[in-house]
Amino acid sequence: APKGNYADMSTYGYEIALSYNDSFKLAGKPFNFGIKATLADYYSIIDRYNNASRKLSDYYEGQRLGEIWGFVCNGLFQSQAEIDAAFGGKGYKNDIMQTSEKYITYPGDMRFEDLNGNDAIDRGSGKPSDAAKALEYGAEGVGLFRTEFLFIGNSEPRYLYTISLNADWNGFFLSALFDGVGRQQWFPSDESLFWGMYNRPYNQVPTWHLQNYWTEERPNAYLPRYVGYYGPMNANTVNVNTRYLQDVSYIRLKNLQFGYELPKRWISKIGLSKVSVYFSGENLWTSSPMFKYCDNYDPEVINAGDSDFRTAEGDGYSYPMLRTVTLGVNLTF
Repeated sequence: APKGNYADMSTYGYEIALSYNDSFKLAGKPFNFGIKATLADYYSIIDRYNNASRKLSDYYEGQRLGEIWGFVCNGLFQSQAEIDAAFGGKGYKNDIMQTSEKYITYPGDMRFEDLNGNDAIDRGSGKPSDAAKALEYGAEGVGLFRTEFLFIGNSEPRYLYTISLNADWNGFFLSALFDGVGRQQWFPSDESLFWGMYNRPYNQVPTWHLQNYWTEERPNAYLPRYVGYYGPMNANTVNVNTRYLQDVSYIRLKNLQFGYELPKRWISKIGLSKVSVYFSGENLWTSSPMFKYCDNYDPEVINAGDSDFRTAEGDGYSYPMLRTVTLGVNLTF
């Protein structure tokens, strides 16, 4: 078939930059300082695409690029009595996410919400529901769901920002650069190292899993009971859910430099016009909501697969941003 432009996409966004510089006397010496902040945001919408049935497995008209659709998990079952009482006393039924060999639900398993009220967890039509999108932004429409799926997040970065600081006084100088992303979600793929033995029982166990999985003694654990081939975790995008959707927004100290420029009267006698000693650091500190449970990943590169180093499908194969510390001397003759 001949190639052509058979789809349209529009992107909307903005960029803002604000800066302020000033100085004042400190111990009789001028103290100069400045601050600059930038903020940028964008999103893209599919305007035209050949997907008349609007299946979520492909692009569709009206879609925001990066949409994440998934099931709503409202906790872990704590007892057999809770399982039996689900769905109005009919018992919890989930035939699409295998949590045991015969699809039997046990205490410590994830509990998913029945959004379309049919007393079972199913995939429904597999098409986007406007009500599901509306609910994400707080509007009514729960009764209009045709599917168990909700629009639960977006993998595209939003509200990208930087903050830079600089100051100098009496030969001392300081500069710092922070950057970050205000909003971004990530759901680990089925082959991600995030899942450990939940994916396959012969996989390695991430250290953050220890003391974090459900037992009767740990009812408030983040992870479900420990079992291999766990359906909600090893079936890639078909079982995306709200419980393990990760908030990978972050703030990072990208660069920090501190130094001192020696007075000219000290160095002029040896033929030098400028000498400074300094400390410089790259990627010294990072904070992200994801670190509450898992700090194995770098949020800045978590959605960027590095094909040169990945030998299999999945996340966790990209190099993190390296932390670098430098001590140096600058000499100018």
